[in-house]
Amino acid sequence: MNAELKIDGLVILLLIYIGVILYLVFGKKIPLPKTMLFSKSRKKAFIAADLFLFIIYIASFSLLLDYVTNFNEFIFLITFSFLTILHLVHFFEQYFTNKEKKAYYHTCADFVFTAGFVFIYVWTM
Repeated sequence: MNAELKIDGLVILLLIYIGVILYLVFGKKIPLPKTMLFSKSRKKAFIAADLFLFIIYIASFSLLLDYVTNFNEFIFLITFSFLTILHLVHFFEQYFTNKEKKAYYHTCADFVFTAGFVFIYVWTM
């Protein structure tokens, strides 16, 4: 029962996410942000935050690996938790630096999608 509920919830969440992104791109004419990790337009504080979060992810992954009973769930939860926090940092970056382009709508949708992904997965464990 939980596996069916998990798959149904994740498929519905994915369809909603795709619908929101298509609405933002084609309906509101807000282009997808094209910033990479080391783009020239990024501020050094946000690059440092990304690298710091990646180091924390690697450290927590390697430290907690000894205490894991179910490896697949551990990989999934720690990776998507990392992505959720990373999308939150990118949302604040887009909001504070490119407020006029409204590209932060996309990063907000990314954050909500990954947070919903983690929530559905944990809720149906």
